[in-house]
Amino acid sequence: MLILNNTIKEEFFKVYNEVVDSEGNIKACGRENCIRLIEMCRSIDIYNHFGDIKTGRLNISAVTRLYKEISNS
Repeated sequence: MLILNNTIKEEFFKVYNEVVDSEGNIKACGRENCIRLIEMCRSIDIYNHFGDIKTGRLNISAVTRLYKEISNS
């Protein structure tokens, strides 16, 4: 179980919602936003692969799994 302060949670949800729609699909939001989400995921969980920082390509299943874990914490 993750223990995060509310500021980190709020920032994560903000960035996540800029990149992922309500159906779990990646929005056409630009590479920079995807990279920001990957970096944020990595700062929270260093053990999983959330995507490629150079290309912005997301591992959406890992990102979504982290989103659900944070939502339930």
